[in-house]
Amino acid sequence: AGDWETDARDQRLATLRRLRSLDRAAALQLVQGTWISESAADRTALLEQFAAGLQADDEPWLEACLDDRSKQVRTVAAELLARLPESALSQRMAVRAQASVQFVPGGGLFKKRPPTIEVTLTDEADAELKRDGVEPLLRHGADQDEVDAVVHLPGGQDLVG
Repeated sequence: AGDWETDARDQRLATLRRLRSLDRAAALQLVQGTWISESAADRTALLEQFAAGLQADDEPWLEACLDDRSKQVRTVAAELLARLPESALSQRMAVRAQASVQFVPGGGLFKKRPPTIEVTLTDEADAELKRDGVEPLLRHGADQDEVDAVVHLPGGQDLVG
């Protein structure tokens, strides 16, 4: 057994994985005890360990991590929260999706139009969207004033609109 604060990163990650499998609350307390003094890379690596055995009671900590100063930490937190279907982030994203997607029935007398699904994305990602992992991307092309949004989905897939 080593010292949590001075062990090498690999040792600390192994300790965290082991402790999460035995006592999840103690593992969280251990991470929170040094969180503020950790580098962004170490915070990211520590947070990634929460994927194993991820449960709803991890949500408050992960929600707090959405406010981290590191984009990598925020991204990992959002990815983990997206794996929890009942999380507040998942619920917020579902509400946004419902408000953005519209079914347009087909029709027409002579030229039948097939039904379509229209997706309308906001022009700008506000602070709440950015907090939840939705980042605006500028298009490279003739109309550079248009903005795309990228939603990072579980499994490494991205929804670009």
